[in-house]
Amino acid sequence: PDLRPVWVAVWGGTTDLAQALWRVSEERSPQDLSAFLARLRVYAIADQDDTGPWIRERFPELFYITNRQVFRGMYKDGDQSLVTREWVRRHVTDGHGPLGAAYPNYDGGDPWGRVKGVKEGDTPSFLYLVPNGLGDPEQPTWGSWGGRFAGEGPHYSDATDSVDGERSERATIYRWRTAYQATFQARMAWCHTDYVDANHEPIARVAGALQRKVRVGEEVLLDASGSSDPDGDGLTYRWWVYPEPGTYRGEVAIDGAEAPVARLVAPEVEGPEKIHVILEVTDDGEPHLTSYRRVVVTVQP
Repeated sequence: PDLRPVWVAVWGGTTDLAQALWRVSEERSPQDLSAFLARLRVYAIADQDDTGPWIRERFPELFYITNRQVFRGMYKDGDQSLVTREWVRRHVTDGHGPLGAAYPNYDGGDPWGRVKGVKEGDTPSFLYLVPNGLGDPEQPTWGSWGGRFAGEGPHYSDATDSVDGERSERATIYRWRTAYQATFQARMAWCHTDYVDANHEPIARVAGALQRKVRVGEEVLLDASGSSDPDGDGLTYRWWVYPEPGTYRGEVAIDGAEAPVARLVAPEVEGPEKIHVILEVTDDGEPHLTSYRRVVVTVQP
């Protein structure tokens, strides 16, 4: 049997999900209900009706992400040049086939705000599951293109990130905008371009385990020299510490942060602390596409 979890991406209200859960609870045994709930993962864009809170109260063991404000990072704040009407025309609607022509290019008519260009308010529930090496869907506190969330589980809601001195829920998404919009641009090009003429994401690889335990003062080797690109493009590398999902609040220096092979020395800690190191591998194709790996280092005294 396929034991993978079933993800329910909620772009509107959760009435259908609530009805299904209620029916299962009425028609199956408590054991079968528990097994059913254990397979489900819910990512909801806000509580767009009253059934979301009812579900979380009635089924407290259900894995449930409530994206309350994080989704606005798709179109608000950050680099606005990547969400304009002109960007949409150039990279999506004009000359990209019937799929591109059908894309909604907002012109201020949104009843929820004077949005122009890209909206994509529900898209984080999809981006959260894109397997690009950045996030782990089972770890909402880690952060990914679909945002970052707080909670001890199984219920999670908005967390905040600090980007360029500004802290907000939206920053947990817009910090990745350059990369995810480049991927959007590339995929729209696939609609009318032969494979050999299109760009594709590089393959990021890190030698060794992605979760490591080290002692204070130990050197951590970060080796991405096995990374490659399906189109033969040149690659650039960036290693950096993503502070918010970790627990260590001091500075961590990475030697060789823009090289395939880098190193860091485990800092002084009084108790176990986690450091999340992100690898970005970006090609020099058009547009520049990025893939990731994450190394979680637990430093022990």
